Amino acid sequence: MEDAFQKILCLSPTKLRTYQLMVNFAEEDCLDYGGPSKELFFLLSKQLFNPKNGLFEYTSINSNRIQISPMSKFIDNYLSWMELCGRVLGLALLHRCLLDCFFTKPFYKILAKIPLELTDLLETDNELYNSLNWINKNSVNVENLELNFCVTEEVAGEISDFELLPNGKNISVNNENKNRFIELIILWRVERGIRDQLKALLFGLNAVIDQSLLTVFDAEQLEFAISGNIFIDIEDWEKNTVYKGGYRENHVIIRWFWQCVRQNV
Repeated sequence: MEDAFQKILCLSPTKLRTYQLMVNFAEEDCLDYGGPSKELFFLLSKQLFNPKNGLFEYTSINSNRIQISPMSKFIDNYLSWMELCGRVLGLALLHRCLLDCFFTKPFYKILAKIPLELTDLLETDNELYNSLNWINKNSVNVENLELNFCVTEEVAGEISDFELLPNGKNISVNNENKNRFIELIILWRVERGIRDQLKALLFGLNAVIDQSLLTVFDAEQLEFAISGNIFIDIEDWEKNTVYKGGYRENHVIIRWFWQCVRQNV
């Protein structure tokens, strides 16, 4: 894996985009007709995007989804690691290999430059979603809430003020600008504590895949292209399976196979 990491980081964007990918594992004598490449990206994603290694974390709401961890800044060379993550994402897309991880919907939207929506917070912060939704739907005078375009954020024990707009602490939120306030709060919450990491990841991604190519996807399409389907339809899989080599759907080994699949998926 270290060898793969070094090669991916050292290659220029032009070479990353144009070189044919040929994977050869040490002590394995085989040609890469797709299998070794798919295995490489599976193994890379198991290391890079595993929350146990600190670059990413599970969301507090959904343990099947991951997002960049604010604590990743305490990892040595964390921005280089994030750039590597972006390059791996780009190479996986370029060579049509799936990664063994699923990100949050806001993450996919940021990759494709899709504007965030209030409902995107449902995957990351229900409490903030409820507060902003109340402001959005109620016609009360928002000025009575005494809000401004500045928020206090705590990341890894460090507390600081973050202005959503220049001079934001002197701009009060009212009924006329509350929609802009909500938009900026959503973006702030998604990027909180990970702005530098996200910038490095996007830099690595765009070294392989031009940004204009990513904008043709919506969030669901991009997730499918990167990670495949999080849900496995066993009935559809079995219905569309073609058997060769003398096997038939009622063969005892085939029946054992589908029984095992249903017990473990």
